[in-house]
Amino acid sequence: MWRIGRWLAILQFWRRLQRRRSCRGNLPFSVGERTYMKRITGVVVLQLALPHYRQALVSELSETRSVSFLSGDRQFLPGVVLGVNGENVTYTGRNLFFLGGRFAWQRGTWRAIRSAENLVVELNPRILNSWLAIAVRKILRLKTVAWGHVFPRAGEAARSDLVRNVMRRGIDGMIVYTYRQRDDFRRLHPQTPVYVAANAIYSREELVPSLLGVDRTDFIVIGRIVENKKVALAAEAFAHIARELSDSRLVIIGDGPLRDSIQKSYADLVNAGRIRFMGEITSVDDLRELFGCAVSMIAPGYVGLNATQSLGFGVPVIYSRSEPHAPEIELLDEENSTSFTTDDSIALAETMRQAWQRRHMVSEYSEALSSRVRDLYSVETMAAAFREVGKDGAAH
Repeated sequence: MWRIGRWLAILQFWRRLQRRRSCRGNLPFSVGERTYMKRITGVVVLQLALPHYRQALVSELSETRSVSFLSGDRQFLPGVVLGVNGENVTYTGRNLFFLGGRFAWQRGTWRAIRSAENLVVELNPRILNSWLAIAVRKILRLKTVAWGHVFPRAGEAARSDLVRNVMRRGIDGMIVYTYRQRDDFRRLHPQTPVYVAANAIYSREELVPSLLGVDRTDFIVIGRIVENKKVALAAEAFAHIARELSDSRLVIIGDGPLRDSIQKSYADLVNAGRIRFMGEITSVDDLRELFGCAVSMIAPGYVGLNATQSLGFGVPVIYSRSEPHAPEIELLDEENSTSFTTDDSIALAETMRQAWQRRHMVSEYSEALSSRVRDLYSVETMAAAFREVGKDGAAH
């Protein structure tokens, strides 16, 4: 115990010393020169790696520079497209992974952990920096806010939530992705502030349907072509109805390790242009044009950001009923989506057939679908939550 007391005394002394030095003013982060602020004002967000779809959020928050990001070079999952630029982004170098990639350490974060007035960490027990930040800043009485999903993918009853709950109890605030998660967090931790940063990737101006007025002939699948996205299931279902719906196409937006095997399995449809692989597309204008030809977006695996993209562009969703969906599932209801029996290509094919019969109605209600996402899931709304973190009080 005396050793713990000694370390506590050292940390408290260091904090008093930093307060005396803080009158010199703030210096911005610099990767090359390795200079950091003596006391970092505003909000600093630690990210193991910033995916490309966070570019709009970073740009929205770069105007005032009150929120800055420290980003590593790689996430846990392979195939995630990275690359976000901005004056408020500092890259910290190569991340370290341990025990077969089960745990990660982001380099270059220690000074932010001990100096930032407001620090946002990822609510992920596999990221060691988050544990360190919560523990150290609790001792230093500095504000630490977590960003992420309240519960693990398996839900509140999962055994792994016991570990996540330890993290939740140690933070001074929580940024969640959905309004349903906000209610869940308030139920468990009523004394801890919670902010909703609805998982957005586009601005209000960008969240509008296509006005091309063309015939809708396409079923769209968007996302990484990996096992849990079940893109092959969509191809199998489309093969069941391709001859009957002779004008239809399956358009797959994204890339991944399973692309080649799907192309080989359905080579006839691919060669005939009935199944199109578009690769990774990040341009919002190009995506809006593709969705402008869509009958529906298919989520053969779990629902995530693909739902906000589809509805934001005014296109209804067909989704698998019993998947471990991401929180964006709260967007879907009977008016904007239809579900099918999980892993059943025949059931999916029948749902696609029904959507095809209603395809002429999509353009009529596309604006209504888009407006809800525009109001609740815009980048502007998401950015407001991070600004609010900086305005609220200190650690409790």
